[in-house]
Amino acid sequence: DPFVFDENQIIRLTLGHLTITESLSIDGPGSNLLTIDGGGNSRVIRVSEGNAKVSIAGLTLSGGFTNAAGASGGGIQFLSSGALTLRESVVSANQTGGDNSRGGGIYSSAGTVILDDSIVRNNSTSGSNATGGGVHASGGLIAVDSTIAMNMTSGAGAQGGGVFAQRQSGNAVQLTRSSVTNNSTMGTDTEGGGIATDMGAIRLS
Repeated sequence: DPFVFDENQIIRLTLGHLTITESLSIDGPGSNLLTIDGGGNSRVIRVSEGNAKVSIAGLTLSGGFTNAAGASGGGIQFLSSGALTLRESVVSANQTGGDNSRGGGIYSSAGTVILDDSIVRNNSTSGSNATGGGVHASGGLIAVDSTIAMNMTSGAGAQGGGVFAQRQSGNAVQLTRSSVTNNSTMGTDTEGGGIATDMGAIRLS
């Protein structure tokens, strides 16, 4: 059964990130009504290894922060080979810092990230070879009726201010009625202020 929030509130995390270890649906009342805030002390959500499928709807995830070499997923760290779906949700103002940091807003190590009528904005990664200020999706990204805006990577060799994605076959990024705007990379030898991929195609429709 879905885990349902039915109150209007901000949930402030004080003991570290929320951990998900199995397939789960989280249903909120609306992204303007319920926020889960990392408070700049930890990432917001971590999905542990496995093949879990996780769906998040009607929430805002913000204030997540990680700071270490190889840090990933300031907002969401998704370590499953399943799919991560965000529906009518917002991922904003999350950060990762440190060399080789990945996915300021969302990081997926293998699974597909699906954005449905969602917004990823004002997230960032910083450090040498940082990737995916908004989203780093190693299993590809599918975005429908969604916006990826004002995200940033910074550091030597940084890539994909908005999105960094890879997929061994097929499309690394599929955008349908979606926008990738005002994202940026800063530093020497940077690539892809909006989108960067080193494996797989980009499809726009």
